Amino acid sequence: MARISKLNIEIINIIKNYSRSLQSIKKLKFLQHNLGLELILQTDKYGGYYSITHSHNYVALARYLNKVGIDIELIDKKKGKRVNLLPDSEKKLSLKYDFTSIWVLKEAIAKYHTIGLPRIDVIKIEAIENQVVYYRIKRKQVEKLEYRFIDVNPSYRLCVVTKKIPNIYIHIKNVENKNTEYI
Repeated sequence: MARISKLNIEIINIIKNYSRSLQSIKKLKFLQHNLGLELILQTDKYGGYYSITHSHNYVALARYLNKVGIDIELIDKKKGKRVNLLPDSEKKLSLKYDFTSIWVLKEAIAKYHTIGLPRIDVIKIEAIENQVVYYRIKRKQVEKLEYRFIDVNPSYRLCVVTKKIPNIYIHIKNVENKNTEYI
């Protein structure tokens, strides 16, 4: 079985203008699930670790021989309004980093540690310096991970974290969805 020697990121852009109807949202979620499952099955044959994320029309998967976390989000254009969602200890980071960057970094760390989103508040970012993030989980000792922000396009930011980030291979694929059936 071949091992993954570089950090691979697969990004799938689902090209389809969905309405905000419940049926359209269900179709998009179903497609995200199926594309994510397909990426995971491909990863299983190579071994290693993977992390998956999705936001609106994007599904992204990071795979690497070491533990990895990934998140993608629509870039928040409402300067400062969502910063209030951050704990006071992290609000000072918003002077240097926008809300979306802080949020995708927290979610990527949560996925690295397999902490669910409802418990993301247990992660406290202490500092962000030179592509290294220092953080605590549940007030334990400070840990650190390397991270990279990648703007997939002007509207979406992706963050990937792992102990040591090597060369990153990014593959972006556009998938047109015409008639997705779902259960």
